Amino acid sequence: MAVGLGCLVLSATSGLGAEPPLFLEIVVNGNPSGQVGEFIQDGAEILARPRELRALGFVLPQALREEEEPIALSRIPGVQARINVLRQTLMVTADDSARRPSELFAGGVARMGPLTAAGWGAVLNYDVLGTFADAGNYGGAFLEARAFGPHGTLSASALSSYSPQRDQNTSFARLETLYTYAEPEELRRWRVGDVISGALGWSRAVRLGGGQVSTDFGLRPDLVSYPLPVFGGSAALPSTVDVLVNGIRSLSLPVQPGPFQLRSLPVVTGAGDVLMTVTDALGRQTVVSLPFYASTALLRPGLASYSLEAGGVRRRFGLDDSDYGEAAGSGSLRYGLTDWLTLEGHAEGSDGFALGGVGAALRIGNLGILTAAVATSSGGETGLRGDTASEGTRVAIGVERRTRRFNVFASGTLGTAGYRDIAALNGTPMPRQTLRAGAGLSLGSYGSLSIGYIGQQAGPSAQRQAASSYLGGALVGASDVSLVTASYSARIAGRVNFYVTGYNDLRRDDSYGVSMGVSMSFGGGRSGGVSTSIDDGRSGFRTQLQQAAQVPGDTGFRLYDQEGQYARRMADADHILPFAHVTAGIDQSSLGTAGRVGARGALVAAGGGVFAANTIHDSFAVVSSGDVPDVRVLYENRPVGSTDSNGRLLVPYLGSFRNNRLALEPADLPPDVEVDRTQALVRPGDRVGVIVDFGVRRSRSALLRLQDGQGAPLPLGARLHREGLPPTPIGYDGESFVTELRPTNTAEVELPDGRRCRITFTYRPVPGDVPVIGPLPCQ
Repeated sequence: MAVGLGCLVLSATSGLGAEPPLFLEIVVNGNPSGQVGEFIQDGAEILARPRELRALGFVLPQALREEEEPIALSRIPGVQARINVLRQTLMVTADDSARRPSELFAGGVARMGPLTAAGWGAVLNYDVLGTFADAGNYGGAFLEARAFGPHGTLSASALSSYSPQRDQNTSFARLETLYTYAEPEELRRWRVGDVISGALGWSRAVRLGGGQVSTDFGLRPDLVSYPLPVFGGSAALPSTVDVLVNGIRSLSLPVQPGPFQLRSLPVVTGAGDVLMTVTDALGRQTVVSLPFYASTALLRPGLASYSLEAGGVRRRFGLDDSDYGEAAGSGSLRYGLTDWLTLEGHAEGSDGFALGGVGAALRIGNLGILTAAVATSSGGETGLRGDTASEGTRVAIGVERRTRRFNVFASGTLGTAGYRDIAALNGTPMPRQTLRAGAGLSLGSYGSLSIGYIGQQAGPSAQRQAASSYLGGALVGASDVSLVTASYSARIAGRVNFYVTGYNDLRRDDSYGVSMGVSMSFGGGRSGGVSTSIDDGRSGFRTQLQQAAQVPGDTGFRLYDQEGQYARRMADADHILPFAHVTAGIDQSSLGTAGRVGARGALVAAGGGVFAANTIHDSFAVVSSGDVPDVRVLYENRPVGSTDSNGRLLVPYLGSFRNNRLALEPADLPPDVEVDRTQALVRPGDRVGVIVDFGVRRSRSALLRLQDGQGAPLPLGARLHREGLPPTPIGYDGESFVTELRPTNTAEVELPDGRRCRITFTYRPVPGDVPVIGPLPCQ
């Protein structure tokens, strides 16, 4: 029963054995711990229960941890103890190995608040564009609708186009229809409808019409899923620990004497170093430099992620609404075994076909990450007109190292002729082998340089032929590629940047290109640039100037001119209204002249109203200020608008599963209102709307001026009593502020000397003000 000094509770029945229990303050290495433990003395031995010792911070050998009976402290390696009878303390001398390190947490991402209940509602996002050209007029629209409530979100998206010149002048293509339900505390998301299968770095995803359950770390933004470095030390005296990560001071924390560990350091991924300084009470410093390597390719020890899905394979996405093939299923799993090793597994299958594979991600000390995987497949017909069943194997390997100055990576795959997956069985051929490599170098004030290579060898010619026939000549994923790219960029003066990029396809002599230019930022969202390029032997020169529109009320534009073998001139303008983002422009080239107009935004039904707003990609809030209009609303301390005549405002850009801070501007609230709160922390669910009611209501209040029978103000300290309400004090000059008034009111006044009198008065509200009533005689 280890307890703090300030909360010691003794029990007559809590003895450890026949000897009476001793309740002693623990002093470790001469430093009071502030804890009291329960012990017994048996001759020269001092005993305690193992669970008591663990609670006091001692590290027990494995053989002693599960014992229930008291054990002697002398059996703990590195521990010596004696009792100071006069001071009633247990004097302990202990090595750091025998003490549990105190945990120091650096903070990091703020802890998420509780999930805010979603209301019922619906959103329709739209993006429409009309083009008027010499060759004819046409238009198109992208539509995304979703309905939401406490039990999930149902969404659907589609593309539509219109051209009066075509025989069939209207087309419509459904994209996705999906129901989603999330369980944030379990990091689990359910999907039913058009889903995308989970995939690992060495497997491929496919679209399915069916169901899926998967881990989603995005449901807990405060959770860091990859291993963070843990650093430790020891302090002989009360000290201060200062930590610098990659030369930047990250934290400064006090630490008590003894061993300690630092967790949740705010580090970036890749290689780095931590400089830790321990300064004790006497000013002595100990400096330790520790390297680390952090990577999102790893999972924290004991943490797992998975994805399971099944359904009909969807083909010709965006072209055919209902082209679903044979039933298929797949599953992927990752598990953090240690902080340097994460295991992976993947399986998929359909009628007569099966695939399985295993892989791993390994941190090699502080050098980098090595990934490797092997998978085999058996059976299956591609459906690409005559391809036969077969078996095959595919291996994948990759390495990476990332530092502040230098990054390098390489990954490759190699498969046998018979290897295939569900994607290959449904029209996306599997490359026989791939190789990707790249490096980047930061040159400080001299800029940055990068180079990369992408190589791919297609599968057997029979498979490529079948794919060509199936896809109408488009060899999706089946072409040979050997492409080298390089780029360099540097700031040459103030807001002026220079860049040059180039590429060359080693398999084609005539496929190469190089582009160089200068970009400039003028501030206030305005930028421009000039560039020249050669692409497959065609040269060009481009200039552009643009002004970005970012928030409602902004107007933007873009001017673009390209000269050379293919000339093009373009001018665009856009303006963000509170309810839509409108655009207009004109485009002129050798193909003719075309004008275009468009608009994008959203219509929202939620919170008892219908709103027009800019596009809502994520969650939103409907803020209520009661029946008080024109109250400014702040999102993360930034004004986002004022409530309308009904006291409502739609805030269209909240983050799902994240903390979002909303507030009312108190200066905009009239004196005659009461407010439950002026700030709110909301954490909405998956792309839903939440109602944020600040409890603004008319107070039906007034300032009473009360007098006695001789016309003098009632004395300070008198109290006003009304039925069903708490007493109201009467202040200086006989004034009392009262609320919850009725058209006719009666109250009793209790004077300081115990005498009582009564008042009766009528009340008529004054919008936007607190009326003064009186003087009222108390009789």
